[in-house]
Amino acid sequence: MRFWQKYVNSKFYFALILVMFSVALSAIISLSKSVENQSLLEIQSLTPAFEIVSEEILKPLFIAETVARASPLKLHMNDDVIDENKIITMLGEMSEEFAFDFFVASEKSRTQYNSDGTTLPLNAEQVEWYFRAKNSSQKVVAALGNIKDIHIYFDIKIYNKQGEFLGFIGVGKRLNSFITSFEKFKNKFDYEFVFVDHNDDIVLSSDQSLVADGKRIKKLQQLPWFKALTPEQQSGQHPSDNVLVNVEGDDLLVAKADLRALNWKLFLINSLHVRQNDTTKVFVLQTFYIVFLLLFALLIGRIVIPYIQAEFAAKHQNDPLTQLPNRAHLA
Repeated sequence: MRFWQKYVNSKFYFALILVMFSVALSAIISLSKSVENQSLLEIQSLTPAFEIVSEEILKPLFIAETVARASPLKLHMNDDVIDENKIITMLGEMSEEFAFDFFVASEKSRTQYNSDGTTLPLNAEQVEWYFRAKNSSQKVVAALGNIKDIHIYFDIKIYNKQGEFLGFIGVGKRLNSFITSFEKFKNKFDYEFVFVDHNDDIVLSSDQSLVADGKRIKKLQQLPWFKALTPEQQSGQHPSDNVLVNVEGDDLLVAKADLRALNWKLFLINSLHVRQNDTTKVFVLQTFYIVFLLLFALLIGRIVIPYIQAEFAAKHQNDPLTQLPNRAHLA
């Protein structure tokens, strides 16, 4: 008991309160800065994320829709006799103008015309996508194609004024061009992109191991972070599009956005491990900094306050009867 009485005194409790106050204050400041930094980082990263989506995904889609509606190609597809040379020439000119691959798949001639001058007969063995897209209820179909040099094709269904199906006008873009843009974003902001279609096939990703290679197409259900979601979250019925999951000890923030024009879903996956470590370091350093400032302030007070008190007493403490300075302050 004497041991504790010797070492645990008012100074000990004061130091304990000082440390607790410093930790609490540091925690409040760190939390405030963490929320502020997190919001800032999300804005800084999501803005270019949607710029990439707009440039890489929506731009070729809008070009395809514009060509399908406004180009004379639609009129030529309605001709009784398809002028192959004219269509290929127009496709070639548009390809040079927009730096994309263009094609027309004609229902009347049962032929696909490409901007590089080649043609393909529309039969189930060679052009399987045509019949699948034709039977689809969607007016805009986006899918992977060309096994030798994988492209993403945006196919627009074309009808004449009588509602007769004429075929497709479409735009193709090489898969590697998407991957290059996504890798740059990933290296800068540490976000992963995953695009999936209505069948939950992974169409695009910033992770090259998930991208189709002509031999297989991966499913969304194969991804570890998706398996970690609850059934409600996997089905898309969860009220929030932002979900925090833990995969092998790593916290991941998963954000989902719907690309309704294509009937696709976009997932942005961000690992919080680095940010958590940074927050912990900031908290520890900030706590030491606050403790140092408080101790320094106490030290200054310990030196200055007695000096001020002595000066005040020497000048202002007089005997109440004689109005003369007290004996202790006589020179």
